[in-house]
Amino acid sequence: MNKKIIISLISLTLSIALIFLFAFSQWPLIKNLRTELTQKKQILNELNELLDRVNQIEEEYQEVADDAQKIFLGLPTKKDISYLLVHFETLASDNGLLLESINFGQIDKDKKQKANQEIDKSPKLLSNLSSFSVDLSMAGSYDAFKNYLNAMENSVRLMDIKLVNFVASNRDSFSTDLGIFEFNLGINVYYLDK
Repeated sequence: MNKKIIISLISLTLSIALIFLFAFSQWPLIKNLRTELTQKKQILNELNELLDRVNQIEEEYQEVADDAQKIFLGLPTKKDISYLLVHFETLASDNGLLLESINFGQIDKDKKQKANQEIDKSPKLLSNLSSFSVDLSMAGSYDAFKNYLNAMENSVRLMDIKLVNFVASNRDSFSTDLGIFEFNLGINVYYLDK
């Protein structure tokens, strides 16, 4: 029995020695793999942080997407006369005014060149800005006209009122008694000229 125990002990010792010898020879490889695993975990953490940031930016974009769409509505790439006809008429009727006439014109090129010289100092997007004039004639009360101007100010389309004239209506005594005025507006409407 002693022989069996001695042989078992020798076998066990040889097995342990072989295991240590094999493990010792593989130790640098295991160490390199651990270092590589740590680096890969760090890269994975950085990618997860980047993915979180991308998701956050996408959420922020979705929040302002409606505002971005309004910007494109405010500065269309063409004059869009049909939209403006409907827009001015709707604003007038919604505010209790009678739109009598609309005249569309073009701002002369000298004024546009002066405006572009001023715009050249600003971002490149504005250098393509063009405009044309619109003259409106309407009739109604002073309060209705104030409401119309307020509605135009809150309008999406980019425009400036350059001229406001009004006189008491002298068509008949009935309109004079009601406080009806005749209003004339001169407006510059802007669009991107591509």
